[in-house]
Amino acid sequence: QVLSFQQAVAAAGSTLAHADQTLRALDAAERSFSRGDSAAAAASLSTARARLSALGGQASRLLPTAAGRTDALVAKLEDGLRPALLEAISGRQPAE
Repeated sequence: QVLSFQQAVAAAGSTLAHADQTLRALDAAERSFSRGDSAAAAASLSTARARLSALGGQASRLLPTAAGRTDALVAKLEDGLRPALLEAISGRQPAE
């Protein structure tokens, strides 16, 4: 029984550490976006999304706002990058 309790405590600690790393990645993505660094924002956002996915069903209990924050940041990145991407695809020079 002592061993199973220790294993449960270790698993809970690992899950909480993973949740903390998820929030750190999401915070980093938001900071990068706010300073205009879309590449860094996208990289950190990718990490945050992967970590959220790894948490599975526990994500919504441990990090109830993370999915919404992630979705909002994805939308902002897409909105910010869409004009330049469309110009690049069409072969036009970006407006300055």
